[in-house]
Order: sequence, then structure tokens, then C-alpha cells
Amino acid sequence: PDPTGAWSTGQIRADSHWRRARRHVEDELLTHPWRGAYCIPDADLVTRLRALQLAVRAPLVACHQTAAALHGFGVLDDGLLHVTTPDGQSVRRRAGVLVHQWLPRAATQLARGFPATAAADTAVDVAAGAAEIDVLPVLDAALTHCITADELLAAVDRAKRRRGIAAVRRWSEFADGRAQSPMESRARYRLISAQLPAPDLQIRVVVPGHLRWIDMGWEDAKVGLEYDGEEFHSGDGKLARDRQRHNQLSRAGWTIVYATAADIWRHPDPLIDQLRGLLARTG
Repeated sequence: PDPTGAWSTGQIRADSHWRRARRHVEDELLTHPWRGAYCIPDADLVTRLRALQLAVRAPLVACHQTAAALHGFGVLDDGLLHVTTPDGQSVRRRAGVLVHQWLPRAATQLARGFPATAAADTAVDVAAGAAEIDVLPVLDAALTHCITADELLAAVDRAKRRRGIAAVRRWSEFADGRAQSPMESRARYRLISAQLPAPDLQIRVVVPGHLRWIDMGWEDAKVGLEYDGEEFHSGDGKLARDRQRHNQLSRAGWTIVYATAADIWRHPDPLIDQLRGLLARTG
């Protein structure tokens, strides 16, 4: 068996009769995602890409969301395989595949062993096609995992005529690799969009016997903001530790505000008004 977990139809038929291959598919020992290719069930992203390349019978380059996942910053996932070809030529459409017919703007890179658009260009491409609230999460994640601020700026410049690049250029000024999650990045987007001062990230606070960190906030005003993912606490002591931490920060003079998913996605105004009032009071 091929260790990559993907086989062409020719390879399958050379190893066994086609009826046996069909039985393997029926028994869910193999999948047949596209004509000309087979792969193992529940194949990972790289195996699916290799199977697609066998079906296409031409070199492919991962791009957009697929390349972002390979590079380690797959914040947005639409369930499709996004690919292009080294020469920008079109290939036949296939289910679950989006072929982008354009030439990579910089040298491709191997990401998890598969050719992909350069990490910085990938971040720009994904961000340029995203809703504005998702631009900062993409750029933050790319800076966290694999690119530098200079590489991001160079990629923005290379894409100066690309649709959606204006929003990417605007938000690249605020992109920060210290962001800990996409929802924290979206919270920061809400604050900056509302013309609040851009918060600092990962604020270090010394309390008696401990060193504490706040996701984001304004140190001069001692106002912090944290995203509350509303995790269920099942008696593991985390809730008690969180309350102890909150009390320690309060005794150190900090006011901590917690943002939920509803605050960020649906009803940001009350959160913004609360923070604006706190900052005005201490300003």
C-alpha cells in the first residue's frame, strides 16, 4: 500500500481487480472522491490534496484557505479544497474543489510536504476575500504562526490591485501576533471600528505571589477586556481559579470586562459603550 494513503485508478487496478476496488469502496475501506483517484477514509488534508493531484494528473499548488491550513493558520474553513496550478491554467471542475486561475505572486513553499502559495501571500488572499470582521483574525494568526510583519507588508504591496486589498491594508496596521484566538481578534476589531483606542495585548500584571496576564486592555486606565468562551466547568477547579485570578486583578486596581460571542457577533454596542465609559472615567 502507498504510505501517502492516495492512489490513482491505474495504481489500484495494477494491484487488484477493479471489482475488488469497488467492494472496498462499498465497504468503506476506500473512498473514491473523484474520477481517477482513491484514498483512505477520513483522509487528512494533505492526503486529499494528493488524491486530487492524481485525479487531475497535473501539478497543483494549494492556495487560499487550504494553503492557510497547511501553513498552520487555518482560521476560516469553507470545506473546499482551494488550488491553483503553477502556470495558472484552468483544470476541469470537481466536486468540493475551487480552482483559482491565477499565477502565484511569489515563489511557492512546501507546507506539510505539499506545494502551497507563500504564507504571507496566502494570508493576504484569505483576508482579502473575507468579511471585514474576519480580516484581523486571519492576519493575527498568520503573524502568530509563520510570518513577520515585514513579510505581511511586502505581500500586501504585491497584491495592490487585488479585490479586497484596501481592507487588508487598513487592518494590517493593527495585526498582532500576540493575539491568542480568532475571537479575541474579532473583539479587537469591534473596539477599533468603534474608534476606541487600540488596546495593548497580553498585559503583564504582578499581584502578590503571582504573575497574571490580561488578554487585552489599556494599562494606563487599568481596564482589561477578555473573551469569555463560556466553557463548561466540570468540577476541575478552573472556575475557582478564574475567580481567584479575577479577584487578584481587582485588588490590583484593574476593572476586567468580559466579552461573549453574542457581544462580538450580534450586539457589540453595549460592550463598546461600557468600555468607552470606563476609559472616559479614568482618562
